[in-house]
Amino acid sequence: MVGRRWLIGCLLAALWLPAAAHELNLARFELRQGAEPDAYQLVALIQNPPARAFEAELDWPPACVELDRREYEHGGRLRVDVDFGCEGGLAGDMSLRTPWGVDGGLFTHAAGPGPPVTTFLPGRMDGMRLPIGQAESVQRPLAEVGRGYTAMGVFHILEGWDHLAFVLCLCMLAGGRALLWLVTAFTLGHSVSLALAYLGHLDLPMPPVEAVIALSVAFMAREAIKTRRSVGQAASGQQLLLVTGFGLLHGLGFASELAGLGVGGGERITGLFAFNLGVEIGQLLFVALMLLLLAAADLLRWRAGAERLALIGAGILGMYWFAERIAGLFVQWQLHQAGGLPF
Repeated sequence: MVGRRWLIGCLLAALWLPAAAHELNLARFELRQGAEPDAYQLVALIQNPPARAFEAELDWPPACVELDRREYEHGGRLRVDVDFGCEGGLAGDMSLRTPWGVDGGLFTHAAGPGPPVTTFLPGRMDGMRLPIGQAESVQRPLAEVGRGYTAMGVFHILEGWDHLAFVLCLCMLAGGRALLWLVTAFTLGHSVSLALAYLGHLDLPMPPVEAVIALSVAFMAREAIKTRRSVGQAASGQQLLLVTGFGLLHGLGFASELAGLGVGGGERITGLFAFNLGVEIGQLLFVALMLLLLAAADLLRWRAGAERLALIGAGILGMYWFAERIAGLFVQWQLHQAGGLPF
């Protein structure tokens, strides 16, 4: 009885961990030139902002002073616009510490004489330090670039619920070598399309792709409910082709995120490789967690019911995401017809 209670406790703890996990605190910053020569504006987009983010104190360089601050809701994120001035302008060694973006983020310097320069910066416990005086791209060590984009890839897959729901369906569909082959097929598909799309060889509009990605979750949940495989049974060629095809679609979603990071020219190939590596690491971590949960459910004789419940939930979510994204496409088309948006 004690052993059974211990197993139940472990299973409940494992189920609780994803819900209690640390919400990613990512941020995007853009430094703009103001109306006056020594006036500037910092635009911050904060994901999962901490409490009282608007009132947070910024650690300004000695020559700079904050003039005004405004707050908006922008695409599900908190946007904070900060106007400030620096006596004598921005010097090359000036930096600004913000309490936002403790998990990392992007900084675009658009206040220099040249074109805007975007850099991925790692986060720290006390936030991010922005090199506001640095208007030119600085060549960073490959190890630093690799660590930053690998972490970003891990963060992206672990916060991408549609991608995780698809992988969950694969874990319910097969076990053992069959699962290994299916996960490998999915990895191959999204790695190829990620590289092709990011390097400019494949260009598709993202809203329809995102809708089909959602539909792939519902389809794979249905497939897993309909086709139950034993641990020793091999995956069929049809299943491998199907998962590879869906992987190609999911890779386009990864590419859109990587493109939004604004990887510099010298970091392009390294950033692509490291980001994809981070996606694979996050995916394998999720598969390991699912296998642990399934093993615990098997010991408790809950596996059949737990799998069916999880797949029904994934299917419902997939259809909800599909309907939501199709509705967004319809709204965008209406705006296009009215002349308000490109389609």
